[in-house]
Amino acid sequence: MEGLVQTIRQISAERGIDPETIFAAIESAMVATARKSLPRMRNLRVSVNRETGTVQVFSTKRVVEEVKDYYTEISVAEAKKKLGRKPKIGEEIEDEVNPDVLGRIAAQTAKQVVIQRIREAQRENVYEEYKTKIGTIVSGVALRSEKEGTIIDLGRTEALLPIKEQPRGMRLRQGDRIRCLVLDVRPSAKGPQIILSRTHPDLILRMFEQQVPEIVDGIVKIRAIAREAGDRTKIAVESTDKQIDPVGACVGTKGVRVQDIVKELVNEKIDIIHYSDDPKVFITNAISPAKVIDVKIDEVNHTALVIVAEDQLSLAIGKHGQNARLAARLTNWKIDIISDKTLQEHPKFLEPYERQPVSESSTKSVENSEINQLVGLGPKLTEKLIEAGYTTITQLAESSVESLAQIPGIGAKTAEKLIATAKKALK
Repeated sequence: MEGLVQTIRQISAERGIDPETIFAAIESAMVATARKSLPRMRNLRVSVNRETGTVQVFSTKRVVEEVKDYYTEISVAEAKKKLGRKPKIGEEIEDEVNPDVLGRIAAQTAKQVVIQRIREAQRENVYEEYKTKIGTIVSGVALRSEKEGTIIDLGRTEALLPIKEQPRGMRLRQGDRIRCLVLDVRPSAKGPQIILSRTHPDLILRMFEQQVPEIVDGIVKIRAIAREAGDRTKIAVESTDKQIDPVGACVGTKGVRVQDIVKELVNEKIDIIHYSDDPKVFITNAISPAKVIDVKIDEVNHTALVIVAEDQLSLAIGKHGQNARLAARLTNWKIDIISDKTLQEHPKFLEPYERQPVSESSTKSVENSEINQLVGLGPKLTEKLIEAGYTTITQLAESSVESLAQIPGIGAKTAEKLIATAKKALK
């Protein structure tokens, strides 16, 4: 057993395992071994000294006047020597057994237990570590492809990226480094099974959290995400600070923030829009990049009719209906899209919908808004800006052309003029 203590301490430090756990496991295994070697002895106990590694074996014996069974009985005289006092007849005491009876089996048992306990402790540690990482991003290297999916090396352990959690058209080669979302951690006899995902919408959320400090600080909030992995994602954002443009913060200077994410997602398109509590405004923004003429709301059936120009219809619906489908998921409204020409020919489409008059409060907000003071802004344009969250001249001046151009009815040229007008007003 020489060197056992040092080995246990070294392993404990390297693997993060409590040394007492290993000592206890060794003692338990040695008891089982001792029982096989000494079947007639009662209540066997093994103690391993934590400092020296010395092994002591004890068995329980009853004090008798005349010993008839050496394995279970001890004389009064012998018991007195061990206890340092006169024992009572019938009293039970622990008597140390010569550990040599265990022989080489003890060392072999200790070695096997250490190896086994290390494996078990590693599995437990990995399970506990990754259980707390569910919903977060981890980085790993692709090892090999199997029937169920791709095995990813995470360093301390391996994980599975199932085929169904891989975006359409994704190709991984051995050695490719990849970031994934920890979807689930399942205990098993062979160790924890860590399930990863590259398709879950939360992967987008975590990536933006890492790219956009304003999200971590709570200034910008992602209110909704709709994703068709590998093709396109729509996210709705809002700001708790009127001075901060949430879309601009997520896009970044010259688009650097969002482009880093797009690149990592192998050119998956990402639409970033302004969130609004007003369903008409929210749905209008969600249909972006198509320009919307009007939105009719059916509160009872939670349905919206989006009216667009004839030349915007295919853009609003998107390839294979993707744009409309993502907008519906993002807003949680059932959306029907129709062209103004079709609506003129078939006005019956409007029957389930009621016209929503502009409320007195929204009219006052336009009248009292700071940007209402800008020269050259018509009432309709001012209302659109306020609905999109622009209420101050500073906010408009610090906005980006890209974010303003996403507001229905405002193109890139108009956005440039608005920003220039706001900057001039501030000066």
